[in-house]
Amino acid sequence: MTTYFPFLRGKREELFALKSLASTIAGHHSVYPIIEPVKRNSITTGSFDKFVEEEMPFVFVTNPKYGDYKGRGQILYQEFCVDGSLGEYENYIPALYLYRGTGMDELNDFNHKFQHLLRAVIYDAVPASDEVRQYCLTQGIIYHHILLDGKISTEFTNEIPTSRRILMRDNFKRQIRNSDYPPLEHFTDLNTTIGNPQNINWGDYSIVGDQFSESGGAAMTVAIHHIHKSENSGALEISHFLSDDQETTANIGGKIIQAVQNLVSALPKLHPNDTCACHQYQDMAASGHSKGLGYLKRLAIIHHLETMIANE
Repeated sequence: MTTYFPFLRGKREELFALKSLASTIAGHHSVYPIIEPVKRNSITTGSFDKFVEEEMPFVFVTNPKYGDYKGRGQILYQEFCVDGSLGEYENYIPALYLYRGTGMDELNDFNHKFQHLLRAVIYDAVPASDEVRQYCLTQGIIYHHILLDGKISTEFTNEIPTSRRILMRDNFKRQIRNSDYPPLEHFTDLNTTIGNPQNINWGDYSIVGDQFSESGGAAMTVAIHHIHKSENSGALEISHFLSDDQETTANIGGKIIQAVQNLVSALPKLHPNDTCACHQYQDMAASGHSKGLGYLKRLAIIHHLETMIANE
């Protein structure tokens, strides 16, 4: 059985989704979130406090490439690992992005800061330094090698033990307009034996995708991105449920209810359909009360995580 590593940038709804499932994730061994902190605010610190309280395991990105902590790894370390809740917490794995130009100075600093913990590296590229490459490939304390799909050669990948690899792939096919999403798409079959015969641990960016943006624009069409299992193969598919009204940016609340009702109408034929997120969709459809676009995103992430926990 493989472990699923959802790669989530630490924005509001991603963190709230993880907080709502922190105790559940802590009690299972099928989901291990990778969290890249991107917002320097109380929501972020409070979320990590909750993860620690529930003893949730996670991978902690120590040198984010997006957001408020980009280029400010020392500040991140001080706030979370020295002064914050991670100072005495041991149920997490610190991770370092590796780039073409990453040198031993940065790697040594990372090792010094987290010398008592197992560590992970995230390959945004194969480092040019022979010393860096050899260190990562030979040191047992580098427990996870997170391979960003399309960034690493097969030759280098094959030098990493299969049990230490995590294949990270963006399975979300982003469209410019919400109205362009098709009703149904293949998402991944890495959760199946046929799609993943080597049983390599894997991850994705859930229904958000790898693209990072600080905020969203006004939507003419509301879309709910809903992960479920193929009835035939067990692979993951994604259905896109759209609002009926798509002509203007007005009445977002009404459009949210339209999209939710379209999803709820289809739920009997989708599996799983009994997650906590599904029950929230059903309550929203029945009440006709919208809780906003952010809440839809949160529920979609929660449902995806619940689906993967149920896949254990």
